[in-house]
Amino acid sequence: MTAFKIFIFLIIGSTAHAFAADRFAEPKWKATCQIGTRTVELKITSKSGHADDDDMDLQVSIDGKNQNLKYKPSLFTYDGLEKLKAGSACDLLPSYVIGDKAIILFAVDGRPNLDHLAALLIDVKNGRILDSSFDLGAIYELDIKKSNDGIRVKLNQGWKKKSTSDGPDNLLSGWKIINVGEQKIKATWEKALPTTHETYGDTECPYPAEPLNWIAKYCGHVIGSGDEIAIQASPCFEKAQTDLKAGSACEIKKKYKTKTCELAMKQKQIKAKSIAECLDGDEIKPFFAGS
Repeated sequence: MTAFKIFIFLIIGSTAHAFAADRFAEPKWKATCQIGTRTVELKITSKSGHADDDDMDLQVSIDGKNQNLKYKPSLFTYDGLEKLKAGSACDLLPSYVIGDKAIILFAVDGRPNLDHLAALLIDVKNGRILDSSFDLGAIYELDIKKSNDGIRVKLNQGWKKKSTSDGPDNLLSGWKIINVGEQKIKATWEKALPTTHETYGDTECPYPAEPLNWIAKYCGHVIGSGDEIAIQASPCFEKAQTDLKAGSACEIKKKYKTKTCELAMKQKQIKAKSIAECLDGDEIKPFFAGS
């Protein structure tokens, strides 16, 4: 049975991917950072009590005062970032002090794809969170260098076009510049992606999840069922497998969201009056088992 899941990440780190065994942190853990006179704590707790579930809550406090932070419960971990801890102000996580600001890094599990790097930007002077990012890029051959206005991070920038796996032969690493000079996390690639490659995991694609999630969504409409087993056993789902090698992941997701929009509009199941409106909206969402 294929599991349909999507995961989000902070800069805490994990390096699980398709060509290495998944490794997880504890279902409940805490990272403490002593940045100047400030004590920053990250508390992560799995609602289910299992270390491999993407249901973890993230609570951040500065000097004992809880901070407001928008995020999606995910599988947060520090595993894989240990080698970057040298000189860190945190006991478990890499951190970098840039003037009166500090960046704390961690990771979000990305099964079945590469994990993603995440970061918190802390205002050390005023004791508050300035910004956060839960997807700075996919973790592969991770390396970090400090700069005057932030850090440079080596991440996976792309993969060969029409790749069907994220094996090392298909991946391309690149340096991303993380600038925090304007109180925000601004991330840009140092060099453009070669024309032979495309963005890994389509991180700039407007359609979330994986191609299979969108194929399952469409086929579920076709057979009139939300049962995962029934969807995967359907001729629609079997026929759609050939599309997985026919283009980029984003192209496939757009194709099957479009097909689902067309069907849903014909059956008058949504309010959208055009395909463009449906594609831009969130009435049609990818299929997830159990949702």
